[in-house]
Amino acid sequence: MRQEQTYSIDDIRGYPEVKEKLLEIADAFKRYDKYQENSLDVPRGIFLSGGPGTGKTLFAKVLAAESGANFYELTRGGGLALRRLYRKAVRNAPSLIFIDEVDNYIDESYSFSSSLLTILDGFEGKTGVMFVLATNQPDEIPESVLRSGRMDEHIVFSLPNKEERKDILSYYLEQIPFQVDADVAAIAGKTDGFSGADLNNLVLMTARKAFSQNRHVLTTQDFYLPIHDIYYQDIRRVGKNVNSHAIAVHEVGHQIVAKLLPGIDSDSSLDIYSDSLGSTFFNDYGSLFDLQKDDDEEEDWDEEDDSAEEQKQRYGKTSFYEQLIAAVLGGRAAEIVVFGKPSFGAADDVNHAKNMAASLLSGGIYGYPYLDYSESYYYKGGEANMERREEKVQEILMHAEEQAIQVIKANRSLFERAVAALEQKTILTAEEFGTIIPKENTTAAS
Repeated sequence: MRQEQTYSIDDIRGYPEVKEKLLEIADAFKRYDKYQENSLDVPRGIFLSGGPGTGKTLFAKVLAAESGANFYELTRGGGLALRRLYRKAVRNAPSLIFIDEVDNYIDESYSFSSSLLTILDGFEGKTGVMFVLATNQPDEIPESVLRSGRMDEHIVFSLPNKEERKDILSYYLEQIPFQVDADVAAIAGKTDGFSGADLNNLVLMTARKAFSQNRHVLTTQDFYLPIHDIYYQDIRRVGKNVNSHAIAVHEVGHQIVAKLLPGIDSDSSLDIYSDSLGSTFFNDYGSLFDLQKDDDEEEDWDEEDDSAEEQKQRYGKTSFYEQLIAAVLGGRAAEIVVFGKPSFGAADDVNHAKNMAASLLSGGIYGYPYLDYSESYYYKGGEANMERREEKVQEILMHAEEQAIQVIKANRSLFERAVAALEQKTILTAEEFGTIIPKENTTAAS
């Protein structure tokens, strides 16, 4: 007989505010009498909203476990089924009644809505029962259900951010008997838009494939193809994008620049379904551009005041950042080389690149800490410095784009091979891309 899984607060990864709220509610439910003695109301109903796979069901199960309550879930039926489940919960209190996709029950059965409102109005928590309602469609829930006194706590489950995805991935990786030689932070950076359920599926898909090949070590590259399978599983049913050639040119442009410039050597996979690498580079390396100025850098700086050695050290920091900006502009550069002009879709990459260049100026990497603007959007140093700042940003972008163009031109035949391969296969893993364009024996622009 299969043993029923037990849950605890440690099963919820990421979502620190949600975990804090859960423990607060659990404490109130466990110590109902103490709260009442101090004239503090205990929540009777909890309303959870958020997309599929974001953790609403897990929240309810962990809340029951942390509250020491029996867990009951309504899985079918109308008002009669709800009343029967409620009576059972009362007999076995303390209990938690979970109703997932409650909007479907409300839409399908008037008797359910009537019974739910009657029950919620007929007890005050003294029965030792708590209701948790969940939905993916919060706009479909009547205000009569959501008002205070019925649903006392409203908790929204959003998609996890990068740090939360890293935490969730680490948790699921701990559950499988594999050695993990992978950069979990890099994988988290490439799974923007994934829910917790998606991340669980990603780990399982990757592990199954490795196990089928008699491998017990998971590497970063093992995750690339499953990531794309999850991202684009619906798109693949429709077929190849009609603009696949233009998109392949753009994506290979990003990747070849990132691969061949000496300071980066990207290991990203790429596909024809998204403008992936430009935004991926911005997301993965964005923290590097969040540069902080020292307090003593508030005064204007004059490069003539620096010795030759100090200038060398200062400017030595810039090449890596400039190469990242060149990679972000690599798609636009490829369009210029192949089609003679960039597409409208490359504008987003330009915005990312501008943000990067502006951060470099704000951080004083170029020796111009005063080329910054305050939170009130007044430029320090007046209008003249504003103009100098814009000129310097343009100078950085023009140099980076020219660098990207030269890389593509110098490796045009390899570039064309990669474009053809991507258009045919729709996805190239980093390993496949490396067989077409190895970092050695290629020419990179300086």
